[in-house]
Amino acid sequence: MRAAALVLAACVFPGAAPEDPPAHPESKSETLHGLRVEILEPAKKPEEGFSLLFFFHGYTGNGKLAATKLAPLLEHGFVVVAPWAKAGGWTPAELDTSADVAREMVDRFLVARERRHVAGISGGGDGVARIAFDEALGFRTATWICDTWSGGSLPKEAKGRLAGLFLWGAREGPTRVDRYRQSASLLAPKVKECVARGEDPEPGLGRGRGEDPEIPAALFPFWAYFLGTMEGKFSPDRDLAFDWEETLEGARAAMAERKAGGFAYVHSAKPEGAEADRVRTLQTGVFFDRAVRHFADQLVAVRMEKGAAKALLEEAKVDATPAIIVFKKGGKEVLKSISGDISAKALVPLLRAVAADQDLPR
Repeated sequence: MRAAALVLAACVFPGAAPEDPPAHPESKSETLHGLRVEILEPAKKPEEGFSLLFFFHGYTGNGKLAATKLAPLLEHGFVVVAPWAKAGGWTPAELDTSADVAREMVDRFLVARERRHVAGISGGGDGVARIAFDEALGFRTATWICDTWSGGSLPKEAKGRLAGLFLWGAREGPTRVDRYRQSASLLAPKVKECVARGEDPEPGLGRGRGEDPEIPAALFPFWAYFLGTMEGKFSPDRDLAFDWEETLEGARAAMAERKAGGFAYVHSAKPEGAEADRVRTLQTGVFFDRAVRHFADQLVAVRMEKGAAKALLEEAKVDATPAIIVFKKGGKEVLKSISGDISAKALVPLLRAVAADQDLPR
């Protein structure tokens, strides 16, 4: 368990050395509304207030194990709350009680609506839906980890409030992954944002029925970034929306090797005024649009500061930033570019033109 926490610390907080991670306290157990609950609280309240992650364990897990794995989130100002199911799986009564616990935690820690997050792994997915779809609780994000959502009705206001995320690990196998993607397709029309992302798959059919799913450690940086972005946090020099190549040369080499198209995102190092607003819109909104991600995930992506992209901007005949420059398959030639105010509606056709699968997401 300590090893898992070290991996998480290194992934979510890149500055933390794996051999010398921050010391995290043990979770405190409380009995609330008849349910055992593990609570981890940061030593200091952030200036902007606490964030809350309410987490449902899977069939074979428990609240203590879940809280231990998620303890590094304390460094980001998260209160971690992990209730226990009494017999492994979650009963309807326990889910209703969990909603009461969530409400108490929101009140106790004075958590603003945009900082409320719920997640669950495997059999914990029913709990995610119970909390996320409760209009009165007003949670901002819902994350299903190695689990599905089978559809159903949501309050209409979820369309303007809720962001859904489906994550899975490398050993889930193609059949399970297809179900996770189908779940995202079902949820997407009903919520504000919906993203599906998995680790690179291992060869074969995936884990066996008797093997427990794991929280995908390689995706923790993205998950933490996603939660922060949905809260409205933004830094122009940090974007984890895609797996960016480190250099333009590396990106073009990857396009040539994969015989794929690609795109470069160019921005100023320190955008100001209207340009800063455009960068914020791009990084916190457009990059999480479902159609944008559907096509962008098929391409090679590279992010560059304007000063390092002078030659590319000249090649693409672009002088304004932010800019998206799309490459033809193979990476040798620029196809088209867009700059300034970049909307998802304008970006999608450009990415679609060089994607292998040009069908719009279902």
